[in-house]
Amino acid sequence: MPWGDPLNKVAVLITLVLLFVGCIGAENEGGTSKEVAEEVKQRVINATLIYDSKCKICREEIVISSLREKFDLPLSVERVDYRSDKGRELLEKYGVRVLPQIVLPKEIEELDVFPSLEPILSERGDAYLLDDEQIMRIPAPAIRVLYSPKLDERSYKGYQSAKLSLVDFEDYECPYCGKFFKETLLKIEKEYIESGKLKYYFKDFPLAFHPHSRITAEAAECAGEQGKYWEMHDKLFEGNLSGYRERNLDKYLGKEAIERYAKEIGLDLEEFRKCLEEGRYSKEVEEDFKEGTELGVSGTPTFFIVLPDGTSYMVVGAWPYDRFKEIIEDALSNAGLNYRKQS
Repeated sequence: MPWGDPLNKVAVLITLVLLFVGCIGAENEGGTSKEVAEEVKQRVINATLIYDSKCKICREEIVISSLREKFDLPLSVERVDYRSDKGRELLEKYGVRVLPQIVLPKEIEELDVFPSLEPILSERGDAYLLDDEQIMRIPAPAIRVLYSPKLDERSYKGYQSAKLSLVDFEDYECPYCGKFFKETLLKIEKEYIESGKLKYYFKDFPLAFHPHSRITAEAAECAGEQGKYWEMHDKLFEGNLSGYRERNLDKYLGKEAIERYAKEIGLDLEEFRKCLEEGRYSKEVEEDFKEGTELGVSGTPTFFIVLPDGTSYMVVGAWPYDRFKEIIEDALSNAGLNYRKQS
């Protein structure tokens, strides 16, 4: 059929139109895939931050900023106080024990960054939360934990009526524990323990790489059997300081040194030796260590400031007194406690 035939012209035009439309469709289809990928990349992730609005030093914003900056997460964050109805519901649903905590939806699995993010997350049902160990590494003065160490009556300093407790997991050979004893503890005693604001508990956390840690812990317990726990506690930390100063720990924390301290504080030496030889308190020391491990303690010193509701501020490290004062004051304010100095 010649080109000049009208029917032929119409057929050719229809063919060209169909080809053109097909090309546009193919381009649109490819464009749609790109748009979907871009949409996933730019999607805003609706997250929930569970925090303690009364804790002014917990720095929950660090959790949000680190996720946004380090992993480039496009977060929209709803802040929920753990005491609120919704907060309590989330605590129960996800088994939250450490604050601040963030709840991320499963849709984060679609993000390119998810393989890098996954190692620091804990999958809990229909969401992802930060692993507790990651939260404990937040560079904040304290972390809020919704549990506390056991409080027994075997040994504490302070008034029985004190509503706040400072529980200290330490190792008598730890150099940082000696630093805390020298620079911070005595000031805390004067300001908070003697004034009736705090009770102070000491728990043993003997580290395996410290050869004198276990015998010194048991020595303090044996001294406590004769009513001289805190006297031996102080002697051992004075020995810690002298041992590191002279680079001779065995001279100040070895068996002979321990017996010398026992004599100086007026113990019945024969009974004291018998207590140590029998390992009378080895189980108790081990129980302290086990408890600390279960609570998240991995090094010394680690402290828990326990509030009346059974929750705590967890503090890691031998912070200077000014920082401890800031933490204790925050805990007192959080608990709504006001004390008058007792005589």
